[in-house]
Amino acid sequence: EYRKPEYAVEVRFDRPDYINGDTIRATVNARYFFGAPAAGAQVRWILYANDYYFPFPDESFRDLFTERLFYGYGREIARGEGLADETGTFQIELPADISSEDRSQIFTLEAQVTDPAAQPVSGFATVLVHRGTFYVGVRSERYVAQAGDPATFLVRTVDTQGEPVARELTYIVEHVTWQRRRAADGFFEWDEVREEVASGSVTTDDTGQGRFTFTPEEGGSYRVTLRGTDERGNRVLGFGWLWVSRPGAFIGWRFEDNDRIALVADARTYRPGDTARVLVQSPYERATALVTIERSGILSHRLVELDSNSATLEVPIEGRYFPNVYVSTVLIAKDDPTGFKVGIAELRVESQEHRIQVTVKADREEYRPREEVTY
Repeated sequence: EYRKPEYAVEVRFDRPDYINGDTIRATVNARYFFGAPAAGAQVRWILYANDYYFPFPDESFRDLFTERLFYGYGREIARGEGLADETGTFQIELPADISSEDRSQIFTLEAQVTDPAAQPVSGFATVLVHRGTFYVGVRSERYVAQAGDPATFLVRTVDTQGEPVARELTYIVEHVTWQRRRAADGFFEWDEVREEVASGSVTTDDTGQGRFTFTPEEGGSYRVTLRGTDERGNRVLGFGWLWVSRPGAFIGWRFEDNDRIALVADARTYRPGDTARVLVQSPYERATALVTIERSGILSHRLVELDSNSATLEVPIEGRYFPNVYVSTVLIAKDDPTGFKVGIAELRVESQEHRIQVTVKADREEYRPREEVTY
């Protein structure tokens, strides 16, 4: 049966964020609503961690393609218990050690306090643990390239507050393929195979920007990893991807055990007058594609013959596509008319003429209780 809580639990960290290698100090405090502390109460705590993705000033540097978030607070990494002191306070001290992680982490500390009447009440708090004193972002100028053509990668380095900093970095480029195998339960699983194809160094300037160029010789997926070291010796990583088309070659994309395929647009946003290039990761050497542009209905449709499993579709961006449309494909295999696959990708469209600036302001700076506020 529900029982109204008689006290509240507050969890606080001693700092708003930490750097890998710091010491985390947290305080759990339990007090009855009439003011007395829950002295001697039993405290049980659990610390959870989840991956953190830094919001770069330019969101296109965000590593959207490899996000790995856990449900709830994340995965459990530590736990403990003890008794609150006479003030209802319990202290927790932990190392902010995320050296084995590739990314910064969000730590969530949940504490359950049980008073002498055996009534449990929980509280929690979250805090950010940075992987180092700066962040690295990397992206290709265009996400879809052609084998044999140079591809330029843009690099961004900022401190934990988002301000640009100059850094010396190294990079590696890996060609990623997938091999399918049947697991013991009968379902198919995919093993990722990486082959390093290029490496080098890049230095960002005082504006936190740099670039380097790589020419892919084969079609497929390419993963770019940048590495840097902060003044504490912490390893800082940044990740990016490039998808490469090569007509006439069969490319080993990764496919799930369903009828969906991936479509990859070559940019995050477009403007009217641009032409989007959309890579079709097809399992068929040759196929006919029904290509539709959709949003609240079908805006256009056409049939396209695909002569490889890495063909690209060209989609001219029209003004009526603002703020977004979806490009959809239904593939019918040439060699097996009963085989089909479906893919869909969003194309985000920006338009200055449709941009509206909205501001909200109250008619006064201060009010008294029960006074009317006008915005």
